Amino acid sequence: MPTRKKYIKKSKKHLSKKNLQKSKKVRRSKTAGVVGTPLKPIDASQKKRLGNNDLKVNLNIWNNLSFWNASVMMVDIYRGEEISDNKYIYLMNNHKDSSVRRNNRIAWTKRIIDAGWIKQDGFRAFMGGSSTNFPKMKGKSHGTITLEEITKKIQEHREELTRWMSAKEKSIAAEEPVKKSAEETNFVGLNEVNDWEDL
Repeated sequence: MPTRKKYIKKSKKHLSKKNLQKSKKVRRSKTAGVVGTPLKPIDASQKKRLGNNDLKVNLNIWNNLSFWNASVMMVDIYRGEEISDNKYIYLMNNHKDSSVRRNNRIAWTKRIIDAGWIKQDGFRAFMGGSSTNFPKMKGKSHGTITLEEITKKIQEHREELTRWMSAKEKSIAAEEPVKKSAEETNFVGLNEVNDWEDL
């Protein structure tokens, strides 16, 4: 049986700075594991369609997400509203209540998977012949991806789309006076015609 002196020495060794740092790293990595785990289906409907494994990204997924992201931007920005689903990102990262963070994380994850893997949303906005030459999302074309990684890509793409939409609006505004001037010239020309048969 160890003496009291040996027991104290052993306890001090266990509580040494190095060991405390190790235990902190373990705790951190466990938290990081929850935050940085690969994206996977989140509800029964998605699991039924996609199974229960980690989801993999490819060029088709990025294309689906590009159309979805552009449609979100077009619908919300042209209505003069804030981007509707940004609230999920903000709340899942910043709310002081862990249950609110978790619920918004689930809602945001579901939204991304529906758009990228199930292709449930994002293409209807372009059925009326809207321009599809907007910037597309790019990323790794194999392997898994975490929610954090894909969220960052989506936010970067939204910034790119905002710049593209702004440049497009400026271009349209610059063309309008030229077009209007040409229409007025034609209109004046028609007024000068005395007889419609001369046309």
